[in-house]
Amino acid sequence: MTDLFTDKEDSGRGITTVSDKEIQARNEARISQNTERATSRSTRVWDDWVTERNSLPINDSNTFVVAPNRSGILEALCNFEQSFWLTKFVYEVKKKEKSEYPQNSLYLLCIDLQRYLRETGAPELKIFLESSFQIVSRFTGC
Repeated sequence: MTDLFTDKEDSGRGITTVSDKEIQARNEARISQNTERATSRSTRVWDDWVTERNSLPINDSNTFVVAPNRSGILEALCNFEQSFWLTKFVYEVKKKEKSEYPQNSLYLLCIDLQRYLRETGAPELKIFLESSFQIVSRFTGC
């Protein structure tokens, strides 16, 4: 028997091997356009919030001062820091017309951000199951 990802030996079952690129392409193709649009919208909402928040005067009472961009929330942030910023996001984010998001919309924003974070380097992240994210869960009704 040969390695699973080589095509050196024919088992008689008509199995064809696939490359890592093919697997990645298939995984990307399985994501619906609606899911891609929702994730894109939610990451734009995060980016807009970060930009606006970081333009405000610094409040020295905050544990962390500068909100991280999307790549920053993945880079070396522990669960506590991720939870801190997701909690701030959930409490502070507003629609463009400055009205509050309903609970269900906040939940969907968090799910979309979780999907983005999982796809870009934090596959183990479970916002609504880990104890460090309990405040986010309570605020979004989950």
